[in-house]
Amino acid sequence: MNVLFITLLNMENVDERGIYTDLVRELASRGINMHVVFPRERRTKLPTELTSIRNIKLLKVRTGNITKTSFIEKGLSTLTIDKQYLKAVKKYLKDVRFDLVIYSTPPITFVKVVNYLKKKHESKTYLLLKDIFPQNAVDIDLIKNRGFIWRYFRKKEKNYINYQIRLAACQKEM
Repeated sequence: MNVLFITLLNMENVDERGIYTDLVRELASRGINMHVVFPRERRTKLPTELTSIRNIKLLKVRTGNITKTSFIEKGLSTLTIDKQYLKAVKKYLKDVRFDLVIYSTPPITFVKVVNYLKKKHESKTYLLLKDIFPQNAVDIDLIKNRGFIWRYFRKKEKNYINYQIRLAACQKEM
């Protein structure tokens, strides 16, 4: 079984303790072929690359800076990460058929790559939901409720939910 885990967290060291690293290690220890896609921020000056630790493949995708940066740079990097992940998956993992795609919040940053894999491989998907964006950003006064940025991401969220509903309906018809 091939499983792809997509996250915004740095998973460079899968031996660190944490909810996601623990999950990846546990699944790998059970013989599942784990593939992890995560950002390698521009500040590292390192390229996108695929490495392997035991039976865990790590796809480190060069992205813009997401952490420890300005609000604007983080926003722009978040808007482009979906395309960067999709391009990297198509290039580095093109020969792998994924049975399951697990992804963490915020899910709207992974819409294109998850939908691509769902269609191409008929993969099952599972969202590890911890918080809801954009509402969590409103709650901490990062963005304005019903403001331009909120409306943009809310529209993406609704489109994503509607897509998932339509896809589920099509699968039931088959």
